[in-house]
Amino acid sequence: MKGASTRSDAENRDRRNPTREPLRRVECRRTILRPRGQVVRGFVAASAVAVTMVVVRLWYTAEDTFAYLIWNLALAWIPVVCAMLAARNRRILIRFPLVALWLVFLPNAPYIVTDYVHLAGRQIQFQSAYDAALITVVSAIGLGLAVWSLRIVDRGLLDASRPLRRCAALSAIVIAMSVGVYLGRIERLNSWDLVLSPGDVLRRAWEGASARGALAFAAAFAIGFMALYGLLGRIAVKIRKQPSGSPALSRSRDRHRQAPRVQA
Repeated sequence: MKGASTRSDAENRDRRNPTREPLRRVECRRTILRPRGQVVRGFVAASAVAVTMVVVRLWYTAEDTFAYLIWNLALAWIPVVCAMLAARNRRILIRFPLVALWLVFLPNAPYIVTDYVHLAGRQIQFQSAYDAALITVVSAIGLGLAVWSLRIVDRGLLDASRPLRRCAALSAIVIAMSVGVYLGRIERLNSWDLVLSPGDVLRRAWEGASARGALAFAAAFAIGFMALYGLLGRIAVKIRKQPSGSPALSRSRDRHRQAPRVQA
């Protein structure tokens, strides 16, 4: 009876103060979208390692063959920044351009995976193995940044209470991203072309999309990315729930509770 009365009192307070629940939702959203320091530091450290590997290759071979990976890595960070700013800003006049910019630059993050084509036909030796490791590191960072930025948009902008609309929006975003990767690799288009000459980009995109291999490439890439997104999302949820029930933390709490209190 006491618990029921306490719950009814809380509901009556919410009815008397209609702004209480929206403020609670906003605070919850801010907590969800707050970038975790460990994730940011991890991606920054990984990007620093990738840039160092490119610099070492430039110094060792005196060739700038893979110097473009630094630029591709910088472009892969743009969707993350745009997603954070869009999720934190509630003004539609500011949020809409940021979301559009995020969608335009989103294909740059997973696009790095297609750089493996530069290793085709090469003999297996130390330099080719190093190049493969370099592309693998940069590709993993790019995929991680793409998943992270999509996660921010998913949890911050999409309506989780309507799963069908949310699933449809995610599918449309991933398909558009996959088409962008195809246009970048096959048609040799980039995000800047969409700003400088949008008509030419749309024309070439329509011509490229009508090709037989374009749909197969976009479908395969979209399915693979959605599978990766779902897998990493489940792992993130498990990691987030693990510390509260971890044995090490439980033992630490037990020791803290059993420790004698010192009175002044």
